[in-house]
Amino acid sequence: DLARPTRGEAAGADLEERGKALEARRAACAKKAADLAAYEARVEQAAAEAAQEALRARRGVDHAREVADHWQVVQGRCRARHAAAADTQRDLEAVSHTLGEATGRLSALRADGRRAAQQLDAARQRLPEAEAEKAVAVGARNFKDAARLAAEVKALAARSEALTSQLEENRAAAAEAAAEVERLAARQAELQTAVAEVVRAADGEMAALMAAHAKRLSRAAQSAHATGA
Repeated sequence: DLARPTRGEAAGADLEERGKALEARRAACAKKAADLAAYEARVEQAAAEAAQEALRARRGVDHAREVADHWQVVQGRCRARHAAAADTQRDLEAVSHTLGEATGRLSALRADGRRAAQQLDAARQRLPEAEAEKAVAVGARNFKDAARLAAEVKALAARSEALTSQLEENRAAAAEAAAEVERLAARQAELQTAVAEVVRAADGEMAALMAAHAKRLSRAAQSAHATGA
């Protein structure tokens, strides 16, 4: 009977066992809570990394879109500059062609004028000679030669008058053609300057646009590298 535990001792032992069991459960719960917290931390870290990755990817897409959009701008400006240069070049070619034709007309008019002037000089030189010969023939009563020379004098006088009128018309036409050549030459020089200016401006703008495009490509490449890393 002395070795048998009393009710109080039994109750105390039972309470102690229950306390140990409760403590064990508390420890297990604490461990599970710690494991859960660690898991949640890993999940949050993974989510943060995924968000950063998505942000980098989005930035890469934005940079790629920016590069593509800017390249469209570059191509558009290039086409516009080429069109402007082509229009000015066509105007220059048209004026140059017209100038060539006008120069040819002026040269022909001047050549005609020189021939007419030479013919007029010859007629004027022959006219007094023919009149003198006619007078001699009349004095010698050589009526046949006198009639021939009279016809020649009349023809020379008519030819001199016609050539004089032709020369006046030729000079007026040549002066008008020369003014047209001068006007076209000035327009040609103006268009040549315009073409050079268009080309210079196009080169400058294209250089600036390509430099800006190169910067965008560099940023896009850096973004792609960061995304890949």
